[in-house]
Amino acid sequence: MRRTSIMTLALVHPENQVGVFLSNSGARPLCGRPAGSDWLLEFTALALYVDRAGLRARDTELMYTAHPQHYAINDTHLLIFTTSHIDVYEIESGDWVQTINLPNARPLDECGWIVLVYGGGSSGAFPFNTDSAPYLVYLRPLIGVGPLNLDHSCYGTNKRGNSHTRPSRHITDCKKHSMYIT
Repeated sequence: MRRTSIMTLALVHPENQVGVFLSNSGARPLCGRPAGSDWLLEFTALALYVDRAGLRARDTELMYTAHPQHYAINDTHLLIFTTSHIDVYEIESGDWVQTINLPNARPLDECGWIVLVYGGGSSGAFPFNTDSAPYLVYLRPLIGVGPLNLDHSCYGTNKRGNSHTRPSRHITDCKKHSMYIT
């Protein structure tokens, strides 16, 4: 068997002061993504911007509000999934965008568009109790279309085949759509 040598390269330069914090805190790397001419490196404790040499590129750091259980990253946003909520950050600016109160959620795709939400914590408080059934949530962008081609005026059908719809003029289209699905 032939051995090959693998060269490793530190993503955070040894002179970068955050590197000392990361190595002493036990933070694990999650992922890295280009952000303009810089790189956004995500760790379990924080995310930071570095240049190609691993030196700090921006003064901005993304400090998470809670320990991440899961993460997802798409073209524009970083989503940090915690036990109580999802924090959304803009990649280019590093700004916090919003918090989505979905406890115990996890992404089902790498971009975070499809999310599985399952039973809440031991308190059984709003919005989910401990014996609630899991369900899927589609997080779509407000501006533009998301990756799924869905008719958002249809909610689905009940056991009798009647469609649940928002009040709109597309009710007949929803019924036709439901008939094609069943």
